[in-house]
Amino acid sequence: MAEQTPMERGIAIVRRLFGAAAGGTPLPADFGRMTVEHVFGNVWSRPGLALEERSLATCAVLVALARENEQRLHFRGARNLGIPRAKLEELITHVAHLCGLAGRRLRVPRARRGLEDDGRGAEDLS
Repeated sequence: MAEQTPMERGIAIVRRLFGAAAGGTPLPADFGRMTVEHVFGNVWSRPGLALEERSLATCAVLVALARENEQRLHFRGARNLGIPRAKLEELITHVAHLCGLAGRRLRVPRARRGLEDDGRGAEDLS
């Protein structure tokens, strides 16, 4: 059997992370293709870190940068990979404190909104 291309690997990872929501982000065609092929097909598929570890690292960076829209998408992806809500909440606490007290006022509410909007409703998701 032939080895998968970066695009094939990328599509598989995007589907695993985002399920039915995959492809729902309106991106220009070339930009979307490059993102799937490079970011997911080349970077996320590298050996050395499990998909779940890459997801947690991504969520941590997005909390640190206070990137609310991307947090919603990637928190949902983390939950789709089976990462418990409690682990994501601990990640938010850890990262927000490392980023400093002043930034925490901005980061925690945004991260909480991202975690709440994971497509599964407000019930306990653990």
